[in-house]
Amino acid sequence: MSSRRWFAVPVLGAVLAVVTACSGQSTPAPSTGPATGPSGSSRPAPKAVTIPGALPGSQVENAVKSAFSGATAVHIKGTLTNSTGTLSLDLQLNKDNTASGTISEGGAQIPLIAVNGKYYVQFTPQMISQSTNASVGQIGSALNNKWVTSDSSLASTMVAGLKPLLSFDSFVSSMFGQASEVPTLTGTDVVNNLPVYTYESADGSVVYVGKAGPHYLARMTAPAAGSGSIDFTGWNQPVPITAPPASAIYTGPGA
Repeated sequence: MSSRRWFAVPVLGAVLAVVTACSGQSTPAPSTGPATGPSGSSRPAPKAVTIPGALPGSQVENAVKSAFSGATAVHIKGTLTNSTGTLSLDLQLNKDNTASGTISEGGAQIPLIAVNGKYYVQFTPQMISQSTNASVGQIGSALNNKWVTSDSSLASTMVAGLKPLLSFDSFVSSMFGQASEVPTLTGTDVVNNLPVYTYESADGSVVYVGKAGPHYLARMTAPAAGSGSIDFTGWNQPVPITAPPASAIYTGPGA
């Protein structure tokens, strides 16, 4: 049977990989199995409802992808938590191949800018102090709040894992994985003034999709084994993004 998995686990895993590359710590893979209750039994199936004219669960993925592909921009913000930690995203994605924002874990923020295929990471003092990269340690305070390009060995590993999250066109591909059932229509709601249908998966994750076409994704919650949610706002409201000024870009050893 054809099946799909919403992107809570893929996104969480991708961000964890980047944070691991930054900190040098070992991070276990996020669990993708079904959530269980206190007795160890699997969660009960989502309670389906019938809503005349509602988008069927089997059509949600294609509808969301279509809405994404037709939009010019989106702002993605929220926090997801699972057994490996808590991660926050605050990203502006424009369809003109620009993006900016932050990803943070445990209080450490990773500021990012992407402009026409060029990626920049700002090395905050906290990032520098937590890094186990020998080169970063040797450069030390000279990196403070400087932007480093993805061409540098100081940032290339981090950026490699982040690229799918910093491209408007590729982000949607990261939203859908493998292995789990088609989400079940469970009701209606309003998210950030947008009327939505709600769809739940067996793992307890819920997606909120705009009732009217194009069916924009409004919110995604973590599976029941975790917590948190991510909101999608600012559809078709691009924000101008430019590369950091030359004076703010690190040009020393390792650049």
